[in-house]
Amino acid sequence: MLRKIAQQTGRTPRALKIRPTLYFDMAFYYEAFWELSSHRTSNGMGPNPLALTEIVSYCSMYEVDDKPLFARFMRACDATFIEYIVSKNSNG
Repeated sequence: MLRKIAQQTGRTPRALKIRPTLYFDMAFYYEAFWELSSHRTSNGMGPNPLALTEIVSYCSMYEVDDKPLFARFMRACDATFIEYIVSKNSNG
């Protein structure tokens, strides 16, 4: 969709300019984060952090080998995501 906008307008949207490269071996983590994120709760002011119980449950369901590493990675991604949401909401 963003590429279509760029083609139609001749201007590249900011989101497309700053888009990170997703390497093949990271796709599992990317998909896992968004799957876990779809189950998060909200506190009325914004999203709550991913529950560790949800991460552990995901690890069991998908037979993740290194559960502590996976959990640390998901928590780091989540902290970055929440920081982004908070900054986006405070900037209007």
